[in-house]
Amino acid sequence: MERLESRELLAATSQDFLYVGDSSNDSIQQFDASTGAYIGTLVPPGSAGLHGPRGMVLDQGNLLVVNQNINLPKNGEVLRYTSQSGAPTSPLVPALNPNAPFAPAGMVVRENVVYVADTGEGSPAGRIVKFNATTGAFLGDLNPSNFKGEFRPRGLVFGPDGGLYVTVSSIAATNSSDPPGYILRFDVVTGIDRVVAWNDGDGIDESGQGEAADLHNPIGLVFAPNGKIYVTSNRKDGQSNDENTRIVIIDPATGKELNHIELDPHSLKSPTRLYTQALVFGPNGKLFIPVIVESLSDGTASGAIVTYDPATQQIATFFASSPFQQTIVLPSYLTFKQTDPGTLAYKPWHNFVNPVDINDDGRVSPLDVLLIINELNKRKVADASGRLPDSRATSNFFYDVNGDGFVAPLDAWLVINFLVARVPRAEGESAPLASAGSLGFLNEGDSASDSVAKVRRRWSRL
Repeated sequence: MERLESRELLAATSQDFLYVGDSSNDSIQQFDASTGAYIGTLVPPGSAGLHGPRGMVLDQGNLLVVNQNINLPKNGEVLRYTSQSGAPTSPLVPALNPNAPFAPAGMVVRENVVYVADTGEGSPAGRIVKFNATTGAFLGDLNPSNFKGEFRPRGLVFGPDGGLYVTVSSIAATNSSDPPGYILRFDVVTGIDRVVAWNDGDGIDESGQGEAADLHNPIGLVFAPNGKIYVTSNRKDGQSNDENTRIVIIDPATGKELNHIELDPHSLKSPTRLYTQALVFGPNGKLFIPVIVESLSDGTASGAIVTYDPATQQIATFFASSPFQQTIVLPSYLTFKQTDPGTLAYKPWHNFVNPVDINDDGRVSPLDVLLIINELNKRKVADASGRLPDSRATSNFFYDVNGDGFVAPLDAWLVINFLVARVPRAEGESAPLASAGSLGFLNEGDSASDSVAKVRRRWSRL
């Protein structure tokens, strides 16, 4: 009988995509995540009432999009579209919901809870509102009572420490030459527990007292793979006399500004304004930034996606509209198919729709276990420690079941436990599953070969 290990395994064709919201025509555009090739429109203009796309993440097979309903006499909302076709489904949080955010911006999802930053423009203060990620049920607001400044939250991201990091800007001082900006850390149960970084906007350089001098009206923020925070910063620029975006790098432990990235060094022949609201890390450890390039001479605008490589400190163009085809004009927020909806970390080897479906064929079988075993044996993709590379160009399989960036016997064990749990059992008999966080039949001191052998024996009993 042919051994399963000897079969020629056909790779899945799971392509990664980059989704970008375009406020010029209220659509979601789709790009190849590796090459930057334009694929087409995923969500057509105005679909399901989309009018002002903002934060977006993929969750439970759907693309969730914050809809700000700009200049319309109604609240914002959270819309849902199928991630494969872009067809609208029922809104997760419709505008008619009495708890719908009024002027929503950023959004993240964690443990089946959606967190939406509501700037609350036109009201005394903003809010961070929570909803059930499956039903859309209102779950309350996070408590900002310890913050004494103007609370206008915009960007959200969960940090490596489990805290929710939030950018707070000012509406009242938007046009100031030194607008304030803050990054706050929330405990999702108790509320604000500390100010991470600050600029009080008083026009005085207080960097010696810990002020982040370049932190102005921040919107998007994200954690880099090295744990540092990258955040957008917007203020009037002395040379162009208009708002220009910098990316500021912050140490989350101290709040100290480590460096900043100048998106527009004024090297262009005509004066321009570069503006961005969001940013996210993607393939090969690069930072992806959607930018609006506006000419200050004639007011025309075009959209582009640029990348920043922290290793080389180089900025490069990933995609740019041409004068003859304005594919994107006013790009706002973005996400990859492989972006974690809570931490916004790029996880190319994790199947977010079904983590135990390794070959992404829509079902879970012993073959999925075998794929992990083969990789543990042959190390065709991972290094000796099991660490997986920063992109999935070398394989289409989703080896990283638990999303930690490694392939390990634990990943095979998780698939096996899923399969064992489906085996019919006598009444009252439970499946032999290990408790959360345990290695079950695997021991931390096992060698790689011992672990693989144990996984094989476990799989053979199914």
